[in-house]
Amino acid sequence: MKVKVTDDLKLANQIRAKLKERNGLCPCKLIDAPENHCMCKEFLEQSTGECHCGLYIKTEE
Repeated sequence: MKVKVTDDLKLANQIRAKLKERNGLCPCKLIDAPENHCMCKEFLEQSTGECHCGLYIKTEE
């Protein structure tokens, strides 16, 4: 399994700015809970694909 950051630099910078503002809480999550902090539990448990906010992409390699 390989995890990479999106190639869309504008999107990546926007998401990282929001993560910093929210102390690591995913911008797509409303509830401040440990499982919603970046990298969120939802993304870590999925096998492949993008995280909900689109910052990370998980591929098989």
